[in-house]
Amino acid sequence: MKINLNLKHPSFYQGFTLVEMAIVLVIMGVMLGGLVVSLSAQMDIRNYNETKQKIATIKEGLLGFVVSNRRLPCPDTDGDGVENLAAPLIVNDVPAAPQSTQTFACTNLEGLLPFQTLDADRMDSWSNQFSYRVAPAFSTRAIVWSANGATGNIVGDTYFTLSSSGNITVQTRGDNPATAGITEGKFISNLTSNAAAVIISHGKNGFGATSYTGVPMAAVPAVDVDETLNVTAGTTKLSRLIATGSGACSDTVEGSSFCEFDDVVDWLPMHLIFNRMVTAGQLP
Repeated sequence: MKINLNLKHPSFYQGFTLVEMAIVLVIMGVMLGGLVVSLSAQMDIRNYNETKQKIATIKEGLLGFVVSNRRLPCPDTDGDGVENLAAPLIVNDVPAAPQSTQTFACTNLEGLLPFQTLDADRMDSWSNQFSYRVAPAFSTRAIVWSANGATGNIVGDTYFTLSSSGNITVQTRGDNPATAGITEGKFISNLTSNAAAVIISHGKNGFGATSYTGVPMAAVPAVDVDETLNVTAGTTKLSRLIATGSGACSDTVEGSSFCEFDDVVDWLPMHLIFNRMVTAGQLP
């Protein structure tokens, strides 16, 4: 039997044309691009949820601290992870009545989370430290001891009561319930006006944050009004839905897109503190 192999036949060496290869590459690029976007979005969601969980754990740590110390910790203002208290802490009374008063008050009411003091997470899921603000009514305490140098027996102890109130307001942007039938997506409303403390992660963009190594991150762009509020020392903070803020934007003008916002904001309500203190026998 004679077998004739005609290797010159076109079917033996014909391959993809340049046009066909280009089409294949384009399709693969689109598929890979979609996969990368999907993985990036999943990573963002995971980091956001992990950070929310970390803040929930921090809140539990704050409640444990307040039961043990009858006050909330002060912020860390020098970057060592330890709360910063105002001095002097102990003042000896007149010799005729030897006793001493030990006071606890904050150097500043806003700073970084004192993670060392709380034995809490040092950073959010984007490797930046948490910001923290505390209300003065819940972070001060005065103990009177029967002897000098904060020794002897406790003869007086002053700290918050069930009638104390926080002074931290957390706002959001949404519809004004007073104007039925009209949706104002950028109307400011209060989520709370008397929080005892607030914890803030400055999100993926890290604007205004401090890294876990203590390095200041990029400042908040001036156009981002809501994120600017969260890095400005004061009793008002803001929490709202995440926005990418691409192109022209405004956080306040109706009809325009929101500016970039990815902060994770949570607060410690007074009632949680009161409930925990009553349960522990520390109040009323």
